[in-house]
Amino acid sequence: MKTKLVSCILFLFITICSNAQSSKSDKISKKENQKYIDFDEISLDIPYDKIYYYNTSQKKYDKNGGEDDGKKSIWSATSWENISYLEKYKMVKNNLDYELAKLLKRTGYIDTVNRIFKDEANSLMLKFTVKDLNFYHVGSSDFFAKKMEGFAFCKATIMWKIANTYGEIFDSVSITAQSINFDSTEKFGDMTYKMFDNSVSQLIANSKVSKYFAVNEKAETKLALTTLAKPTAFIANATEAQPSTVIVKTKDGHGSGFAITNDGYIITNYHVIASEDPAKPKELTIILDEGTKLKATVVTVNKDRDIALLKVDNKFTKCFQLPTAKNFAPFEEVFAMGAPKSVELGQSASKGIISSERNINNVSLIQTNININGGNSGGPMFNKDGKLYGVVTSKLFGIGVEGVAFCLPAYKIKDYLNIEFK
Repeated sequence: MKTKLVSCILFLFITICSNAQSSKSDKISKKENQKYIDFDEISLDIPYDKIYYYNTSQKKYDKNGGEDDGKKSIWSATSWENISYLEKYKMVKNNLDYELAKLLKRTGYIDTVNRIFKDEANSLMLKFTVKDLNFYHVGSSDFFAKKMEGFAFCKATIMWKIANTYGEIFDSVSITAQSINFDSTEKFGDMTYKMFDNSVSQLIANSKVSKYFAVNEKAETKLALTTLAKPTAFIANATEAQPSTVIVKTKDGHGSGFAITNDGYIITNYHVIASEDPAKPKELTIILDEGTKLKATVVTVNKDRDIALLKVDNKFTKCFQLPTAKNFAPFEEVFAMGAPKSVELGQSASKGIISSERNINNVSLIQTNININGGNSGGPMFNKDGKLYGVVTSKLFGIGVEGVAFCLPAYKIKDYLNIEFK
C-alpha cells in the first residue's frame, strides 16, 4: 500500500486562483454536525460515442421528458461538431477534480483550517463512477445550432460510494441528477459541472446515506489486552535494523513494517492493510530482508491511530524495543527504513532530523525531514543506536514541497494497541 499522503497544494491553488466565493446556486452548505468531505477515485470514463443527446420540443418534453424521441451519440454529429465536443469532454475530465474541490470549498466541506492535520475520524472520502452522461435540448432549433432556441441541460446517473479515509466503503447509492437549464448546448462543461454539484447535494440529503455524514462523537474504543512474550534480544545499533524490517505486501500494493518481538509480531500502519470491504480482509504477505515470503495474520488494530499488529511464523534474531516514555528530542539525527515505491527497494534507508512532536486533533505526530515515499508507510524511524522513535506514517507532497514527513511516536504504541510483555 502506498504511503498515506497529505496534500494542501490543491486547496492553496483554489484559494489563490479561483473566485470560489459562496454561491447562491449551491443547494448545500456544511452544518456544524457534519463531517468534512474529500473525493477519491473519480471515474468519468464514458466512451465518447456513448455520450448521448436528445433533441425534443417543449410539448414532448412536458409530456415524457423528450426521451421518446430517441437518443443520438454526439459522435454521430458532423466532423467539426464532434471534434468540438470531444475537446470539451476532455477538458471536463481534466478539470473535474478541480471543479469538485471548488464546490467543497464554497460549501464549507473542506476543512480550511486543518489542511495538514485533518480530523480523520470526522472526514469522509467519496468515490464515484458515472454510469451514463446525456445532454438534452428542448426547443425548435437543432442541438448543435449556433443560435439555440429553448434550453439545454445535462443529466447523468452516478454510482456513489461513501468511505472513510482508509478507503473502507460504508455504503453505496445510485443517484440520477441533472443540471439547471442553460441557454446554449455549447456550455457543455458548465452543464456537466452543475450536474455534479446537484448530484453531491442529493447524495448528502439522501436518507440512506445521510447518517454517514454526521460527526462521530463516540470516544476511542479501548482494545482488548494483547499479551506478548518478552523479547530476548534487541537491536543495538542502526546497522542491525535491516533484518528486523519487513515489507508488507497486499494485492493492491505494499508498505513496510518491523518486528517488536523475536517470535514474529510486527507493527505497521493500518492504512497499509485496510480493505475496501472490512468484512473481507486483504491477504497479507510479509517479505523478509533476504526475500523469504510469509503469510501474516492481523492480531489487533487501532483505526483511530492508524496502527496495526501482525503475526508471522518467523524467528527474528533481534527486534526493535518499544519505548515506554518519550525518548527523542528536536534536531536529533534519525533514520527511516522501508520499501519506497517498489518491493525491489525493500529495507532502503534514509536519514534526516526530528523537527518536533505535534499534537493536533488529539493526535501526536513526530515531524521530520526524512526522505520517504509511497511504500515507506509502517516502517521504523530510529536513531544510530537502534532506539525506536516512531512509525513512518505520512508526508506532504506537491509542487515545491519536500522534506515534511510524519511518524507516530513509538512510545505510544503499547497504549494505542493495549500491548503488554510477559
